Amino acid sequence: MIRFALSCEQEHGFEGWFRDNATFEQQAGAGQIACPTCGDTSVRKAIMAPAVARTDTTSAAERAQKRMAVMMQVMRQVRQHVVTNFENVGPKLAEEARRIHNGEAEQRDIWGQATPDEAKAFGRWAVSVGRHVAEAAKEGGFLGIGGTLVSEKERATLDELAAALGAQA
Repeated sequence: MIRFALSCEQEHGFEGWFRDNATFEQQAGAGQIACPTCGDTSVRKAIMAPAVARTDTTSAAERAQKRMAVMMQVMRQVRQHVVTNFENVGPKLAEEARRIHNGEAEQRDIWGQATPDEAKAFGRWAVSVGRHVAEAAKEGGFLGIGGTLVSEKERATLDELAAALGAQA
C-alpha cells in the first residue's frame, strides 16, 4: 500500500491509500476518487515529503544504554546542585521540612536524610498536595458549568506518583 497526498481543483487537501501508482492513475482517470470536502472528482497528487529510511544502525539496546547514561549524568548534576546550593539538615529533614511548611522556620531549600517511615509519610503528603491541586479547578465545561474536578490523566498521574512513593492515592 502507498499513501498519496491529494488535492482537488478547489485546492482541498486530503490523502488516499492505493495498492500502487497504477491503481491511483486508473481510479483517478475513471473519476472514482472524490474530494471529501467538495465532492470534486478532478483529483491529482499533491507535493509530498518523501519517506526517508532510518540510517541509524544503533541497536535498541545501545540506544537505551545511551539514554540511561544521559539520565544518570543529569541525576549527578541535580545531586551536585542540591549539595552545593541547599542546606544539609542531616537526619532532621522531616522535622525541618514540617517546620518550614507550617511557617515555623524560614523558607529555604534543604536536603538531608529521612527514615523509611518519614519518607512514606512524605509520600502520602505529596500525593495529598497533588490531589488538592488537581481538585482546585474543574477541567472542561463552560463558564464553570459541567466539567470534572480531576481528569483521567490527572488521576492516572496521581496514581503513578502514589505508586512511585509507596503511598495511597
